[in-house]
Amino acid sequence: MSTHRWLVLIGGIALIVVLFSLPKVVVDNDAIDTEIVDTAAPVEGTHSFSISEADQKRRDFLKNQLADADKEKSVIFADSLARLYLGYNQLDSASYFADVILEYDQSIVGQQKAGEIYFQLFGISLNQADLAKYANKAQVCFQKVIEEKEDPDTKAKLAMTMVISDNPMQGISMLREILDEYPDNTTALYSLGMLSIQSGQYDKAIGRFEKLMTIDATNQQAAFLLATSYFETGQRDKAKQWFENIKSTSTDPAILSSTDQYLKELNEF
Repeated sequence: MSTHRWLVLIGGIALIVVLFSLPKVVVDNDAIDTEIVDTAAPVEGTHSFSISEADQKRRDFLKNQLADADKEKSVIFADSLARLYLGYNQLDSASYFADVILEYDQSIVGQQKAGEIYFQLFGISLNQADLAKYANKAQVCFQKVIEEKEDPDTKAKLAMTMVISDNPMQGISMLREILDEYPDNTTALYSLGMLSIQSGQYDKAIGRFEKLMTIDATNQQAAFLLATSYFETGQRDKAKQWFENIKSTSTDPAILSSTDQYLKELNEF
């Protein structure tokens, strides 16, 4: 697949961009209209970005509530602020409020909330320094979570942050272990499917995504990657069928844009 097609999907399938910057590891088959200046916290600095009027009002409300809230409610408001900033790809601000969550709540609940935010930041980071920073922060949180409870989804996310390390096979082995114990775990299936694509093993990716779609037929990102894998293996009829289905059901602009490109090429063939 061309680099352009992957970059079009940054908004919807961000981790693929991350994965294509990795060494080729073989995986065996076993709205926005208002310009504002944000000064949410000292570490965030002062920077401008576009935000809808409704979200600006919501952000200001949440900040005011956070300033006066007790410990328990502070976590809720900080989590909401982090996710609001994530929606605008404001990494520093989202990370700041994830740090605030941990400041107020070191319990497993707090670790899970902060870890999920760091993991999303890891997924949308486009430089190696940020990748490593947010991967490490997510790892610390997720490790504490799985030490306290059995959570295959969290473990799979932990494994994905390990894939960018000097020993990516550690993360891949963890994903395999999860599927050995939880064969229908969609997080592990999706992750291994992406890794198969990253290493050019589209046949193996097809197996992962076909199974995932039998478990969760609504997963449009998995459907797109399955269609892409069919395309890359020359199974054009299957690819066209899946792309046409995606075009009629998906609402993700990035997925729809790339789907149109594929359908245009398939129809010209």
